Amino acid sequence: MEQLKQYFATSGARQSALADKLGISRGYMSEIVGGSKRPGLDLAFEIEKATEGAVSVHAWARPDESHVPTPTEDAA
Repeated sequence: MEQLKQYFATSGARQSALADKLGISRGYMSEIVGGSKRPGLDLAFEIEKATEGAVSVHAWARPDESHVPTPTEDAA
């Protein structure tokens, strides 16, 4: 969500315009920007595309979700 906030702050884009482009409600966009909601994977990819990569899909992963276990962790 920080990347998305930064995108709006630096690009001059409006939340309502991006919401319309993505086909989601303005309220839902506001919740995503505010951090109370996270987009699903499909929407995250659409956001990345609509922002021309300024907001990557990886922006939505929580640190504990991006951890890939090593083979020794899998065996534990």
